[in-house]
Amino acid sequence: MTTIEIAASAWPAAAEPPPAQPMLIGISGKRDLRGAEAAVRAALDAVFEMIDGLWPLAAPRLLSALAAGADTVAAEAALARGWPVLAPLPFPLAVYEQDFAAAPDDLARLRGLLAHPNVSAFPLAALKRPGDRAFEGVERCLHYEQVGLFIAERATLMVGVIGPEEVPDRIGGAARILDFPLTGDDPIARETRARSVELLPGRAPPAPRPVWRVLLEPERAARGEPLRLTAQKTAGAPSTPLKPGPDLDASPPSKAGRASEILEALVLRVEAARTRQA
Repeated sequence: MTTIEIAASAWPAAAEPPPAQPMLIGISGKRDLRGAEAAVRAALDAVFEMIDGLWPLAAPRLLSALAAGADTVAAEAALARGWPVLAPLPFPLAVYEQDFAAAPDDLARLRGLLAHPNVSAFPLAALKRPGDRAFEGVERCLHYEQVGLFIAERATLMVGVIGPEEVPDRIGGAARILDFPLTGDDPIARETRARSVELLPGRAPPAPRPVWRVLLEPERAARGEPLRLTAQKTAGAPSTPLKPGPDLDASPPSKAGRASEILEALVLRVEAARTRQA
């Protein structure tokens, strides 16, 4: 009998799993959750579970400004799943904490998040031409507009916590920020961008990107019912129920291919902020 020896190198190598691709999930939502925080947390847990299930090869990271309410709840939910959180802040921290002064529990949660090893925070530069009232009145609202647009420009997918009938009429408000991925631009956004060194330069509106919403309906929460989840792909299109199953589009959102480049720039911002603090 002839013995045939086969070198180990002749066997095909085991296939290496493809590297995880970063996916940036933006959050914008209401500060006042109207007694429905537990229901909002459950809804965000369900949304994040869908993201992990739809894109198992992705490495999600949450973009959150860590405002009280929805931003905080989303950050806590993301960290519980092992997702890192990148936190662009609308002001220097000492100024930002003024918005938490009347709610010591919210301030404690903010500081707890900032101390978490998987949270990386950095303040955005002030808008140009602020005068002596850089963080007061309308200027303060415009800085919230800037941080919201900063997140929406970079997010692969935006998730919002908002009332079902809200309209995008308040500067810096969640409804406006969630409208941006669908519409691409408006006069207030253009004015904010013209005064910002943080936002992407003005150009043709980007292609619409999906927005997923948790509908803040406290009456449903009070009855023990889960909050409704919806998805919208383009401005003017009807919102459809968001739920696992064959009807949910599992194709990666259009910005997914740029996530690595965007993430690299964000990491550099975090490192620069840490260097300034040291």
